[in-house]
Amino acid sequence: MALIAESKGFNAPDDDGTQNESLTSSVWGSEAPKTHFLFGMASSAATVNTSMKNSIGWSDGTDNVAIGNGSQNGVGTSVANRTHQTAYTAHPLANNGATYERAVQSSYTNAPLVGHTWSSSSNDGYNYYLMALGGSDVENISIDVITTKSGSTGDVSYTGPGFEPDFLLAFGSGGHTSGLPYSQIHSVQSFGFSDGTTDAANYNASLDGQSTSNTYCVHSANFLHITGSDASDLLTATVKSLDSGGYTLTYGDVHASVGFYYTIIAIKGPKAKVVTTTQPASNTTNDLDAGFVPKAGICLGAMKTASQTSTSNNRFTIGTWDEQDNMDSGGWMDEHGQSTTDVDRYISNAYSIVNYNHAQTVVGRATVAAEGDGIRETWTSTDGTQYAHSWLLLGDAPSEAATTNEAFLLFLDSL
Repeated sequence: MALIAESKGFNAPDDDGTQNESLTSSVWGSEAPKTHFLFGMASSAATVNTSMKNSIGWSDGTDNVAIGNGSQNGVGTSVANRTHQTAYTAHPLANNGATYERAVQSSYTNAPLVGHTWSSSSNDGYNYYLMALGGSDVENISIDVITTKSGSTGDVSYTGPGFEPDFLLAFGSGGHTSGLPYSQIHSVQSFGFSDGTTDAANYNASLDGQSTSNTYCVHSANFLHITGSDASDLLTATVKSLDSGGYTLTYGDVHASVGFYYTIIAIKGPKAKVVTTTQPASNTTNDLDAGFVPKAGICLGAMKTASQTSTSNNRFTIGTWDEQDNMDSGGWMDEHGQSTTDVDRYISNAYSIVNYNHAQTVVGRATVAAEGDGIRETWTSTDGTQYAHSWLLLGDAPSEAATTNEAFLLFLDSL
């Protein structure tokens, strides 16, 4: 059945135990999901709440990754924490760095459903959303931990997947000393994706123990990106190639003497395209070309203009879309330079992109629909600022005939 994808919002259970999230039977037929992305904001849907309590994760039914962050609102000395977990799919943190709640994928069935087993439940029933992928086009999945290059620039090949992927995702939180899993002070998250040719990444940070809040972020054309406390680059890497046994990264900035831990998701099968664009200056539509008919997408942004590098304020937005036009999104804002911390979080089950400012006002939001060989964003509530964001768009794997024709054209070009 080629690629099957579905985005769905749901509420976490009030108590520990297993909770199954039912998917749409008419979409999945007799198929079961094979892998899924999970985002949580410990927030009520369509509501802006104070403080940051987020989790971003992935599972293939066997291996997992979860990055969790916490940052407290309304305090004179900042309280910010992070965690990078390999046994959970969700692991948001409370303001003091304690586990807020956590979940691990428990089942994929052709009911169809995605199951999670929850523990340390917050009893708040907060909102999460997932993007489930399956179908015959999802051939191979790898979730593998790497340590980045240290000390010098250059290329490094990674063979953890053991197959040639069609796209990659990267999860990190700046850890480099104690192995995984770990929990440390400072709220730090690095998330990126690549189609092997084009990359996009966010790096977001809020420092702990500051009498004046020190927060910053970057949205860049890298796959891996880490900055220091002065917002200068410590590490950048792009994807040089997708190889028969894995992938090769080119490290362009390596100012750190240590390697950082990342969990890399490698998937073979679906066609993938990374596209970076900007929010329009007014309420209008924005068409993006993928070169194929997309069935799903993950969107990433940091409310930065296209020309901005790492700058003040920790802002993060991430969203999903599927061909049934299910849309989910969430994010946070942690303002820089405040004597009393100003931190907000939100989640939406109606838009793929929502940008808020620190006054909790929407300054741009978009619904998404398939349009030809791409997607169309329809924007409302824009504030005139052209914030950059990037899409990882996914579609059916090319047919054997299309692959043969593409190879022949490449051969002709080589003559």
